[in-house]
Amino acid sequence: MNGITFLGQGTLLISNVYNTSAGIYVCTAKSENPTTKKEERIFQELKLDVMVPPEIREPPKPSEPLLAKTVRLRCSVTGHPVPRVTWYKNGLPIEFKGRIIEGPSNQLVITSSITSDTGLYQCLAINDAGYASSWAPMEIKSSKNNPDPPKNLRYKVLSSTSVLLEWDAATPIDEIKAYSVHYSETEGNKLEGSRVSSNVSFLLENLKPNTNYTVYLRAYSTSASDISERLTFQTDEDVPSGAPRVRLTPISPTTLLVTWSKLPPEEAQGTIMGYKIQWRRRNAHYYHVIEVGQNVFEHKITDLYPGKRYEVQVLAGTKMGYPTKIDLPWIPHKMRERNPAETLPSPNVTVKVLNDTTGEDPNKYSLKIDWQPPEENEAEIERYILKYRPKGKAWLDPVNLAPDQSTYIINGLDVAWYEVELRAVNSVGEGLPSVQEINVHQPSPGNPAYPNTTHDIDQLEVNPLSQTSVRLSWKDVGLQEDGTYYVIKYHEVPLLHEPTEPTLVRSDITETTITGLKPFSTYEFSVRAQESEKIFSAFSPPVQATTMDNLPPAPKVFNYEPTDTSTIRLLWDSSPNVKNSLTNYEILFTLDKNKPLYQWDVQEVDGEAESDTVGGLISNTPYYFRIRGCILSRCGPVTEAMMATIPTVLKDGNHQTTENLYLICGLAAVFLLFILVIIAVYFVKSRNMSAQPRVLACNGNGHINGKRCAQAVNLGQSEGHADIEGQEMEVYIPMLTQIPPDFKSPPLDTKGGYPDPRVNGLNNPRCNGLIKSRDQLQETLPRADSQGGSDEEIERLVVGAGSSSGSSSNGAMRQGALPQALQNHHRDSGNAVRGTENQSHSLTATPPPSPPHQHNHSGTSHDGLTNITSLTTISGIENDGGIEHDKSMIGVVEHNQGVDLQQHGHHHNNSGATRASSPRPPLTTVQ
Repeated sequence: MNGITFLGQGTLLISNVYNTSAGIYVCTAKSENPTTKKEERIFQELKLDVMVPPEIREPPKPSEPLLAKTVRLRCSVTGHPVPRVTWYKNGLPIEFKGRIIEGPSNQLVITSSITSDTGLYQCLAINDAGYASSWAPMEIKSSKNNPDPPKNLRYKVLSSTSVLLEWDAATPIDEIKAYSVHYSETEGNKLEGSRVSSNVSFLLENLKPNTNYTVYLRAYSTSASDISERLTFQTDEDVPSGAPRVRLTPISPTTLLVTWSKLPPEEAQGTIMGYKIQWRRRNAHYYHVIEVGQNVFEHKITDLYPGKRYEVQVLAGTKMGYPTKIDLPWIPHKMRERNPAETLPSPNVTVKVLNDTTGEDPNKYSLKIDWQPPEENEAEIERYILKYRPKGKAWLDPVNLAPDQSTYIINGLDVAWYEVELRAVNSVGEGLPSVQEINVHQPSPGNPAYPNTTHDIDQLEVNPLSQTSVRLSWKDVGLQEDGTYYVIKYHEVPLLHEPTEPTLVRSDITETTITGLKPFSTYEFSVRAQESEKIFSAFSPPVQATTMDNLPPAPKVFNYEPTDTSTIRLLWDSSPNVKNSLTNYEILFTLDKNKPLYQWDVQEVDGEAESDTVGGLISNTPYYFRIRGCILSRCGPVTEAMMATIPTVLKDGNHQTTENLYLICGLAAVFLLFILVIIAVYFVKSRNMSAQPRVLACNGNGHINGKRCAQAVNLGQSEGHADIEGQEMEVYIPMLTQIPPDFKSPPLDTKGGYPDPRVNGLNNPRCNGLIKSRDQLQETLPRADSQGGSDEEIERLVVGAGSSSGSSSNGAMRQGALPQALQNHHRDSGNAVRGTENQSHSLTATPPPSPPHQHNHSGTSHDGLTNITSLTTISGIENDGGIEHDKSMIGVVEHNQGVDLQQHGHHHNNSGATRASSPRPPLTTVQ
């Protein structure tokens, strides 16, 4: 191979190394075993990594951008290992912050360019194999029409998150269209933000508390100005957003050591002024509280009950106060039970400063030490050992005390810090010590003298009764004398570190009820015993409690249902007692249920809602949900964590209701559409049928378009209501084109009729389109006073003709009024009819005569008939009794004036040959 040489055995020399030479090389050694005659091999792999010096493939290019534009300088490099790229401006490293950021592929991105960005920019790429460099100049151009930058920029801090900026207008004022406000955090590498203002002030909001910001402005007309002077400001402090991390260490079954760490600056949101330690029995409505200084990071809680569960919380406070969020963590801890075989635990000790009343020196003070023995059999304790000293000095001689003693007073002390140590002793040896520190100092103006009584208030408990009242109870462990009473001091806990004037209440017994409190508020209570105006004990350690309904209860019902593969619907049911007072709900959810509650994601919902959806979730992933109600800024306890998982494929049942609804709606729409189509077709057909004549014409076989003509003629209509229109026979009777070869009858007439009594080959004496003679018509006309036609009328003949004038009282036409051709036609027809009657009677039975029919003869007839306008034959009606004689109606209708029809009844026999042999005038159809 080119550039590869084998040297001896097991040596490979690569003289020309390229980046393609990198890879894994395998060396194989093989030999034959002389005993087994089998070939054996061994392998060894070696990875070759070829380093390639950097190479700049796309160097930066010279540029001349305008003011306020975004500039990108490229520096695309290759090499192995991947080179580190550093940008320089005029030989100095560039810091990425604010408006200068690093883009993809080592780009240098400068947003909102300014005049001072002009310079020489260098891109330097370095790796273990070497380096490469490239540079390019950049000059920021400005226009002659650039306005002047704004001046006299000033600020006013409004809150911990908002600042009002003001400035003088840029010139020329009449050309300025807007201003841009650019701001960024002074420390750190945060990006720069920008806002637009149309006037000379702007309110910056959503800033971080206790944070330094740098801001500058630009003015815009047709082009942008250079930047204004930079201004730096700091937002106000706020209460901490989090709580210190707490560690609990049990010292004994009754003592717990609490330690905590400092808050990071982003959570402190100000200078920490002190810490508040709070502890309570589990599920208790009140808690004990003590405050320590800003440099104290541990506290020992005593007087706890062995085997009981407690919760501890440590809050940090700034000058703005302590946080009021109730979702800050409470750390649970269960105190251990006592073990008689182990070393005696430390006693529960309290130390108080009193005025020394044993001497005459008013500048001397006393320490009153009270203790309670460990919860063991007192017979096991042989004695107590008490020691004390001024802080920083040697211990004074110890004092041995009896096992049944619980109080000791040290007199004649000067102003100083003192340490007091007390421990119990039994047959096993000395127990654990209890060490207390206390400051003996001059009385303050608010408290002119130290307590000077042996009373000691213990086990103070506060239970809220309503929105405005609480009940206090306590225990007096001192010697209660006649005339002793108690003073309760309480005040509302302020949000800020501001002094609050306390309220004093007197009680003659060891319990009382405080009323007149504010709803939804937290109060601090303490109690002292008092024998007279000048003889009283110290106030007990404070206890804080919140009036009822401040913390709305958690919803009792809390369920969920998936709506799709990334969304879940939560449903809950709140108590009707608090539903109207809730301002909102907080839905808390997370993937890790062991996270502190204040680190869960929060989604707010209106206080009247009973369901809400949470989207953007991942299917087949367990989430944990909680919910709580809130009144104003205070929220109640949360529900237990509910695990919810959205399946990857939702079951059909989840959408069954919706799909059924869609199916029902679709079927209903199709059904309604079908009904509408049926109704439309019905109305169209009804309209067409109403436009047709009520007296229909039949062809020779008694059918119209293949249907049996069975309509009866509506006779006897009054004047003005005759709606019978004559139709030409040609409209309905087609011409017959073929005659069967075995057909023996005479030739057909032009209308398809037969000259014999048969109709289309059938024995049928009914209508065949023939017109009877006038004599036969006159003979068969009914009387004028007859009553209507029979329901069994079978056929009628209607002839409509136009005439000029004249009328007849009986509706009959005068012979002289007919044209000559028509008169000859009638004479021939009459003879033909009489000649064929015998033949017809021989073939078929003679039909009975029709019953008399009444006609209304109110129409007029003219002297002459100029045109025959309509010839219509009505098919008869068959019944069980046979076929009745045909009846015809002759109506004379004026062609242009619409003269009322005259109706007559007559009998006739079919004779198609008669019509064929007689001439007839032209026929027209009257619609």
